[in-house]
Amino acid sequence: MKNKTKRFLCFAVLAVAVARLCVISVTEEAAAAAGKTVILGGQAIGVKLYTKGVHVLKLSDVETTDGLKEPAKKAGLKKGDYITHVDSVEIISYEHFSQQIQNKSEVTLTILRNEEQMIKKLNPAVGKDGIYRAGIWVRDSTAGIGTVTFYDPESKIAGALGHGIADADTGMLLTPNHGQAYAAAISSVTKGKNGIAGEINGVFSGEEGYLGKLLKNTDTGTYFAFDHYTGTEIPVAADNQVHEGEAAIYSTVAGTEPKSYTINITKIIRSSIFSSKGMLIEVTDPELLQKTGGIVCGMSGSPVIQNGKLVGAVTHVFINDPTRGYGIFIENMLAEVEKIK
Repeated sequence: MKNKTKRFLCFAVLAVAVARLCVISVTEEAAAAAGKTVILGGQAIGVKLYTKGVHVLKLSDVETTDGLKEPAKKAGLKKGDYITHVDSVEIISYEHFSQQIQNKSEVTLTILRNEEQMIKKLNPAVGKDGIYRAGIWVRDSTAGIGTVTFYDPESKIAGALGHGIADADTGMLLTPNHGQAYAAAISSVTKGKNGIAGEINGVFSGEEGYLGKLLKNTDTGTYFAFDHYTGTEIPVAADNQVHEGEAAIYSTVAGTEPKSYTINITKIIRSSIFSSKGMLIEVTDPELLQKTGGIVCGMSGSPVIQNGKLVGAVTHVFINDPTRGYGIFIENMLAEVEKIK
């Protein structure tokens, strides 16, 4: 086994094409949620997410005294698998996984593949250094910057990002074991340009900034049980109340205080098969364009406000035009809260 890659990210998804079309049904829960009042987000947060066991990023060869061997490939492992147990021992980190295969000619792995549990037999290969290796690159955690969309005082659940946290190498939605959110401060911005995604750079650390634990990582966002959250109350709009025209996003691109910036909603896509792509938006605010070039990584989850109501959140940026991107309808995020409650 080779060491995991440690990476500090700003969470965002790049968009390069308009979504295909197909009908999405609106649940009764989502329709009911549209009459809610929530606490407006906009604050930057740091998110730490730890996967179930270790996440397989890719398979690799092991150089032994007898030549190259492929233990993981022979065992039937695939990129994207989660190794949750070795010989019935629950795996909590990549270091723990390495310890569990040492000095063993065969181990039994419990893996998750697309939420299906499987059992695989692995024969670790002894490298030239004498260390037993599985022949895989793995990751057990990720961390990055995102934005809070709303806090629901009734359920004490906060929604953020507007899309799920995916693995940076495989592009697959991560299956978390646990995670936390922390208050973050934005220190600088790398401006977005045509063909180059920008990003906000921030710091978060220490238990004094702890906000709450991760409840769920889904296609519509990440959801947390916050210990506390203060802000401005705002009514929620149903998706059929959202229209093309002037709107605003509420985002933190410096320090810790969010600000309002003008945008245009240029297209409504109520039939998109992608729940996080319900509207096309374009940044028009001169100040934000000067600071960031438009939408940049880390702004995912920034609330979209129209006619005094929360209508959605920023989710994607077009890599070939950072002034434009996608947004999710707030109904889709609140429907997920109803499932969690």
